[in-house]
Amino acid sequence: MKKILLLACGLTSTSLLFSQDPSGFTQWYPNDPSQFAIHFSSGTVNYVIPENDWSESVAKSEEVVNGRYYRYIHFYSLPNNSQLIELEKSGIRLLHFIAGKTYSASISENTVFPVASKFNVRGVSSISFKSKMHYELSSALETSTFPFYTMNGDGNIGITFTYFADIPHNIVLDQLYGQNEEVTYHNPNSHRVTVWMPEARIALFVSLPFVCAAELKDDVPTHDNNPGRTNHRDNWLAQEFPGGR
Repeated sequence: MKKILLLACGLTSTSLLFSQDPSGFTQWYPNDPSQFAIHFSSGTVNYVIPENDWSESVAKSEEVVNGRYYRYIHFYSLPNNSQLIELEKSGIRLLHFIAGKTYSASISENTVFPVASKFNVRGVSSISFKSKMHYELSSALETSTFPFYTMNGDGNIGITFTYFADIPHNIVLDQLYGQNEEVTYHNPNSHRVTVWMPEARIALFVSLPFVCAAELKDDVPTHDNNPGRTNHRDNWLAQEFPGGR
């Protein structure tokens, strides 16, 4: 009951500060249209995007991967199918719907962003490392407490990350091996890679431009071969007749 009351109080006080998008994940401040917040599993990230300010749309050379770089693009209104095609022609490829009217995007390094404003683009912002992290990883970093199965004998932490889908697999591996990263798993179909590193390097690694999302490595799966009835067995096998309970 106490938790419910605290939650209700938090929602009430929050509603006084900013309005909420119907999706429930994006909020903006009515007194300052340039400010809004996106709620990720790892926490809330606040953005300030002054109108007609395209400064964060410009990529530094170290952010470019295979001729493209990655940003959050915020729209005044969601693009329709014909606009998506025109965006692609202008060098902007929308990858993932994030929340509200925000997408992660792959952008050609030759794209000129004032031209892109005709697509109802409200603004462009860099992708912070905090917004890339799963809650479990974010919490472990804050408390410096990691599950035993995420640590190896050297004390390094296992991080499984997803890279942006339009980056060739070999380019990601070349960058990892070039940085002498310890890679124990990689899958070109799921775009996932597991690497090991000291805790102190995790935030810097997640900030790398090819990293789309990151989490702690999974525990090693174990076979469920217990005798008798279990929750994971088929009723037919457990009961000797179909539909048994």
